[in-house]
Amino acid sequence: MAEIILHTDIDCYVYIDTEFYGIIIANTEHISNFPIGAYWVECVSVECEKDKCNFDMRIDDTQHYQKEYNIFLKNVRYNRLIQGYDKVGEEKEGFISVLKDGKPGYINSLGEYVFDYMYPSYNSIKIVVRDSKFGIVDVYGNIIADCQYDYISSFKNNIAKCIKDEKFGLITSLGYEIITPSYTWITSFNENGIAITQEGVKYGAINLDGKKLLPPIYDKVIFSERYIYAYTKDMVGLYAFSGECVIVPKYNKISEHS
Repeated sequence: MAEIILHTDIDCYVYIDTEFYGIIIANTEHISNFPIGAYWVECVSVECEKDKCNFDMRIDDTQHYQKEYNIFLKNVRYNRLIQGYDKVGEEKEGFISVLKDGKPGYINSLGEYVFDYMYPSYNSIKIVVRDSKFGIVDVYGNIIADCQYDYISSFKNNIAKCIKDEKFGLITSLGYEIITPSYTWITSFNENGIAITQEGVKYGAINLDGKKLLPPIYDKVIFSERYIYAYTKDMVGLYAFSGECVIVPKYNKISEHS
């Protein structure tokens, strides 16, 4: 249970979720306990029915006053919450979780359905999902990347892998594709910020900036702690993590020594 605190400037009839609650005397503080959740509250002047004060009152573990919650979610609570959804959760960073017919989702402060799922924030952005497509928004709800991707991985150094039409690419936290989805596969980035790429049956390597360290022309590419090994036919070469060639692929075997 938690508390709603009502404090009005005039004598009011109070309705909570369209049900009559009681009369609140002006300039007195009335405290009531309710289950944790969100409520539509309407105060109607005893003297004049047209003199209304409509506001949304949220209940959580913190006490909130009327003036701090003035009609911010009025349309959501009255037009959408009460009539349209089975359950409404807490508002977080401009979005409100909802449940309808057993299916979870999110609406914005206007009551518009926006996403099916939201991942935890990363540097003030969120990966979101709608109709099984991934996109990116900021914590204010502004669209950074439309929900057009089959998948967006978690971000590392503001870079994430994205998949579209079964092709891998890279996208920044600002929604810019530094690599348009065109690769057959991109591995996870290692501790040096390098990933192996695959294009068809050939392999290469890129860094977190999207720079091609090795073009996808090799039969196999693997990492050691210090180098990139690139294999072509029966030959192997050695490359630095910068992409600089250390040994051209002309040997059958290369062994590292400290």
